[in-house]
Amino acid sequence: MFYMNKINDNHLLPASLLLLPVLLAPAQSQAIGGFVEGNIGYNFYNNVGVDLGDDPLFGKVEMDLDYDDEISYGLEVGIRNFDPYDVLRLSVSWDRFDTEVDQGTLSVENGVVISPPGGKFSGSELNDIGFKFDNEIDVYMANLYFDIPLKSAFTPYFGIGLGQADIEHAEDKEFAWKFMLGTNYEFTQNFGLGLRYQYINIEGWEDEFDYKYDDLIIQDISATARYQF
Repeated sequence: MFYMNKINDNHLLPASLLLLPVLLAPAQSQAIGGFVEGNIGYNFYNNVGVDLGDDPLFGKVEMDLDYDDEISYGLEVGIRNFDPYDVLRLSVSWDRFDTEVDQGTLSVENGVVISPPGGKFSGSELNDIGFKFDNEIDVYMANLYFDIPLKSAFTPYFGIGLGQADIEHAEDKEFAWKFMLGTNYEFTQNFGLGLRYQYINIEGWEDEFDYKYDDLIIQDISATARYQF
């Protein structure tokens, strides 16, 4: 199997951090506040193609992975009340995702039929023959949120995040970005519950067996609990 060098994004500085000096510049009459938020979610994955390399007999060999839907969880800490209109929040976050293969479809370049018929293997069958396509993924990001002020206990928001993903069997950490859309309901001045949608893109990676993965897209719907001070 041949190996292709990849661009290492480990040292990519999240763009939202570059905004920090600008956002903190205006003088404020109120003290900067903070928040801590936990989440638990249900996530969906796109099918991911994996290049297994070149075989002398079959040519290029590929596997298309269909992942099970899974439960995810995470934690976030950040600051608020630092801009003139009190609509921006900055945070750092950690989220844990599990990718477990439901089914893998094997294909080869020259069209030779792969056993079993159709080249479809269950996740357990792939594990039994030594493929390690299941991964635990930790995603670390810096995030910027815009809260939409309403005259109610509900606060809708949207945001963006940049960071990196630590993938269990990958050779390196990979660049990741996300878009968030959600709402928070404040039961008290300090405590609220909410719902959030995340669209997360993790750049394709290479694992310890030199298999090359396409980008992984995660769509996550989470329940959140926030304490702010």
